[in-house]
Amino acid sequence: MPDTKVKTVNIQRKQTTLVGQLYYHADGRQHPTIIFCPGLGEDVSFVAGYAQQLAASGYTVYTFDFSGGSITGWSTGSTLEMSIFTEADDLRRVVRVLRQRPEVDASQLYLAGESQGGAVAAMVANDLNQQIAGLLLLYPAFIIPDDARKHYQDIDAIPTNCQIKCNFLPKKTSDGVFQPKTLRGRLFKSLTNFAIS
Repeated sequence: MPDTKVKTVNIQRKQTTLVGQLYYHADGRQHPTIIFCPGLGEDVSFVAGYAQQLAASGYTVYTFDFSGGSITGWSTGSTLEMSIFTEADDLRRVVRVLRQRPEVDASQLYLAGESQGGAVAAMVANDLNQQIAGLLLLYPAFIIPDDARKHYQDIDAIPTNCQIKCNFLPKKTSDGVFQPKTLRGRLFKSLTNFAIS
C-alpha cells in the first residue's frame, strides 16, 4: 500500500473559494488522478471513505465542496445561488488547476461523483472529453433535467426563493442501520477491488 498523505488544497473561482482535500503519495511521482464530487447537500466528509480507499490503491484523489453545494461545507458561496451549472463551472476550474499540480498525471485524469455530483461529473466529462480519461459514477442524478421540466413548464414558473419545512427520519433497514449509510457501506466495499482501466 502506498504511503498516502492528505492536505487541504483551496482553489479560487471568481469570488469563491473551493475547499478540498488532496490525497497524494509521498513518493513524489505523478499518479493517475480521480476528482471525486459529492452529491447535493454533501461535503468532502461524505466522500472521504471513497477517497481514502482509492488513494490506498495508488491513485491521487481530490475531493472538494462545491460552492454553495452544502450548508456543512467549507467552500464559500450560497446554496441559493448553486445549480448543476455552477457546480459544473466549479469542476471545470478544479480540472484546470489540478492538471498543473505535480502529484497529478494529467494524461490519466478521471472524474467521479455520487448523485448530483455524478451528473455534474458526466456533464463536465462531455465538455472536456479530450482531457478526461474516464468516469466513475455512483447513482448519478441524471433525472434532474427531466424533473425540472416536469414540474416547471417554463423558467418563470420556478420559485426564486422558498422555504421547505419537513420532519422525517431516514428509513432503517432490518438491522437498524439507516439506508444511506448502508448504501455507502456497500459502495465503499465494492471499491476495495476497484481499478480503472
